[in-house]
Amino acid sequence: MPLPTLHGLAEVCDQRSWPWIAPRTNLDVDFEETETTDLGRGEIVSDFHEIYWTKRPGEFAYARDSRIVLTIREGRLARYEMRFAG
Repeated sequence: MPLPTLHGLAEVCDQRSWPWIAPRTNLDVDFEETETTDLGRGEIVSDFHEIYWTKRPGEFAYARDSRIVLTIREGRLARYEMRFAG
């Protein structure tokens, strides 16, 4: 799947859904961004908390903390890495 063109930290922060991540069909997910940091050299780190809910009957399934590390080169997303904590 082609990756989107993002221009700067503001566009990365505004990107609320990540279309290249396939969602689980039996769960809904809420994201709570906890911190986004521009490390310079085209690297951006975003920490967030994911909360998963069952689609039926809408009950809590599980939660986890995650981190996305993005590398941007020439205005394009060159590398995407997701790390899970717990």
